[in-house]
Amino acid sequence: MITEFDQFNVGTLEYDLDRYPLDQWVLKRVQERGYEIDNLNRLHEVLDVRDMPALTKGLIKETVTGEFRDMIESLIDEYICPILNTDLAIQRFPNIRIVLPDRPDMILPFHQGIWVGNGLNIGTVWLPLSPAFDTNSMQIIDLETSKKLTINATEGRWSRERMQDEFMKHAKPANLNPGQACLFSQANIHGNIPNETGITRMSIDYRVLERDGQFHRKIPGGYFVVNETGNAGMDIEPINYPDRVIISYNENNTRITQGIPIYLQRLAMRDYCLDRDIQFRYEQVELEGLKHCPILMGVLEHDQADDVILFSIYALPEDPDYRKDILDAALENGVVLHFINELEVMQNEADREHIEEVLGFSRNFSSPVAA
Repeated sequence: MITEFDQFNVGTLEYDLDRYPLDQWVLKRVQERGYEIDNLNRLHEVLDVRDMPALTKGLIKETVTGEFRDMIESLIDEYICPILNTDLAIQRFPNIRIVLPDRPDMILPFHQGIWVGNGLNIGTVWLPLSPAFDTNSMQIIDLETSKKLTINATEGRWSRERMQDEFMKHAKPANLNPGQACLFSQANIHGNIPNETGITRMSIDYRVLERDGQFHRKIPGGYFVVNETGNAGMDIEPINYPDRVIISYNENNTRITQGIPIYLQRLAMRDYCLDRDIQFRYEQVELEGLKHCPILMGVLEHDQADDVILFSIYALPEDPDYRKDILDAALENGVVLHFINELEVMQNEADREHIEEVLGFSRNFSSPVAA
């Protein structure tokens, strides 16, 4: 059942900063990159704006596994799960945001989560890493007002500039410090305005998905990590690829993959293979409309493949009986399946169980946006 995350209507969460020193962890990594500051709100004094994308991407990569990820999972388990009282999947790659002072060109236009692919059963946990206040902070609108403004903007066909002007009349800054978090839903309108405080604001935000919840385009297993006990992660066990028969496989037969052109699937596979020095021998493409996947089954049963690379676990048949046949064939013939969107491999029965767990976390494919 779709909720609207009333518990996440611009609520403030207090968490134990001594147990979860997220700000100090990030500060240390910034310092290790050669930025000589003692506080994140001074980052503008040493950061060339052209280097900001590389800095944020590097920090995000370090948060995906290890100490920081452990802290976030523990924090969400301790503080967020009791609020929502259900199993949660956690965003794999968080957003790290740097808002520099005196840069009116660097703003995030007002928006809401459902306008950028998020379902209504997703909540956002926004955590400042430095003092957030006044114009340097996120500007956010309460849920009731956001709903009214959404109707007005949609029916009135407001321009970006008008939305900025109208939304700002109702927005308030999230005045928070490290040790606090703002909880909001995907229907809360929010954005940034020019930072006139004279200091930098850094923040990190995670989205969480309820079990059986509406996820829209942010799919479990890819965007959201489901149960870390599987082999999801950045590092797959090394395989001696040059001695193996490796085949790539593309298809457009499922609700998720039918909207992803084959050439985009190929580009994602290319990056996955380049990162791991994999060279596949040839590519197979499934016959559109044949949802029992005869091409994939033929590869598994007759082509003597060692590995098959698929775009996603959502490229497997949606019909559970067809999917069982495919996964049975892979295990019986010793074929390792790679699912690049989820960074998963299936080599044994435990991997198979995890894949089914991810696929079953939510089957709510509905959309929060009117057609």
